[in-house]
Amino acid sequence: MYNSNNLLLDVGQATHTGKIRKENEDSLGWFTTKYGELFIIADGMGGHQGGAAASKCAVQSWNKYFNLYHGTSEEMLLGGLKFSEKAVHNLGISNPEYYGCGSTIVALLINNNCAWYIHAGDSRLYILSDGRLNQIGRDHSVVEDMLEIGLINSEEAKNYPKNVITQSLGGNIDIKRCLPKKILFSCGECFLLCTDGLWNVVEKKLITKCLISNNSAQTICEQLINLTLKYGAPDNVSMQIIKILGK
Repeated sequence: MYNSNNLLLDVGQATHTGKIRKENEDSLGWFTTKYGELFIIADGMGGHQGGAAASKCAVQSWNKYFNLYHGTSEEMLLGGLKFSEKAVHNLGISNPEYYGCGSTIVALLINNNCAWYIHAGDSRLYILSDGRLNQIGRDHSVVEDMLEIGLINSEEAKNYPKNVITQSLGGNIDIKRCLPKKILFSCGECFLLCTDGLWNVVEKKLITKCLISNNSAQTICEQLINLTLKYGAPDNVSMQIIKILGK
């Protein structure tokens, strides 16, 4: 359990390379800031170690930004996204080995009043409320764009590749599509940040079943890693779980 500004949290986090990939290109960050608790997951892309370097750069740049700048929670999230986008872009052009690297990002800032969230790509944020698991926001991906404009329906979308993303750090983000969102929450609810290595492998109902248990957040993370491995774990998988115990 963790007490932050009169907010009692149970936090767990885990990452795994999976069964197919040789390197883990995901990075996680949890930082205590004057604005609240900042949770971040990044899923890197790019060969020759570029993906791992990009995701690490993305996470570290958020911590740096929050230490250097001031603003409202909303301004800090938007500024953090822009700052990390520039950092990953500069990484790609400064080192030939990292050329073309990029990263998804999902960030959640929690204080005792509310939470703020921002993302780019297909790393997700969910909230568990009243036993139901709901995704916050939409993936920035080709298949989601096709769904949104009605080119395909939800059944047809199951047969389309889900990993072709339209927004990423290092890839000239369209800020208008990546604006921060405010989230109100209550005691007993739970946040889940994760990469596609989880949600694209383990069914939502199984994720929900784990989250509604009385187990600790860390135990649930380990259970979800094991489920991912059980179903083949073709990709790196990372997650953070934040249970709201009191406020």
